[in-house]
Amino acid sequence: MPLVHRRTALWTLAATGMGPASAADLTKLIVPGPPGGTLDVVAQWLAASLKRDGVLAVPDYHSGGLGTLGVHTLLKAPLDGRALLIHINGIVTEVPAVSPQRYDPHRDIHPLAELARGGLVLVVPSSPPIRRFADLGPWARGLGREVLAANYGQGTTSSWLPEQLAKQQGWRVNTIAYRGSPPALQELLGGHTDLMFDAPLTSLPHIRAGTLRALAVTTPQRLPALPEVPTLAELGLPTLTRTVWLGAWVQAGLPEAHRATWRAALRRAFDTPEARERWARFGMQPGDLTLGTEALQQRLRREALPPN
Repeated sequence: MPLVHRRTALWTLAATGMGPASAADLTKLIVPGPPGGTLDVVAQWLAASLKRDGVLAVPDYHSGGLGTLGVHTLLKAPLDGRALLIHINGIVTEVPAVSPQRYDPHRDIHPLAELARGGLVLVVPSSPPIRRFADLGPWARGLGREVLAANYGQGTTSSWLPEQLAKQQGWRVNTIAYRGSPPALQELLGGHTDLMFDAPLTSLPHIRAGTLRALAVTTPQRLPALPEVPTLAELGLPTLTRTVWLGAWVQAGLPEAHRATWRAALRRAFDTPEARERWARFGMQPGDLTLGTEALQQRLRREALPPN
């Protein structure tokens, strides 16, 4: 599709080509989390790719509400193709199970593409006497209080994995939700919480700097970015194996012409050697961009947790 056709099909630019005619002409990449988080990094990468196409796109941050504020922002947007939600699969498979929403997660928003996938890494501050996973259970059981587990959002994998781990190992836990990974990690690094299941992208800089220690990963295989860190399955906890995927989402009523243009833009941004190398460096895998909305919806239904 010619570049000028791509622009007119989805975005309205000023006649000069120097930028949008008004603020309303900006393409908004809705990020239901804070700047610096995994979703923001994905949105920034996409924005840079769109800029190379001559399209001005900006992250639009809406953290809070278990990640649902971003969904509501998308649903309120005009059906003109200038709004895209960057979110994890848990917004459909996990959050509705703990907090029923006014929208139908399977009908009102549609997954357009899987952009990247990966698991979580269990991290602790490097200062406590937990040097490997085997140390965690005895330390937690002898702590004399609840283990404080930070998470990047209530109802997400990051929040219920510590509960399942504590149940299997016989210790008490109190999960504390934050608006995304950056504030949760700051509390962990400051010694205000004890552990966290986090996305590798946000934890890896701290692991490499020596301020956090990685004990295990939730993926079926070890991460190339953390080859020395065992999987939970290796450690005898195969039921805690979990993967998380990041997707691009649109309103159910968005016309097919806009969807097709978005799919092409997403392939140009993420189906490249540079993108694949970047995700590997961040402990993630590239998404399967060949999967369409129907296939992704079927997967989401299989992954969905039952209501509490």
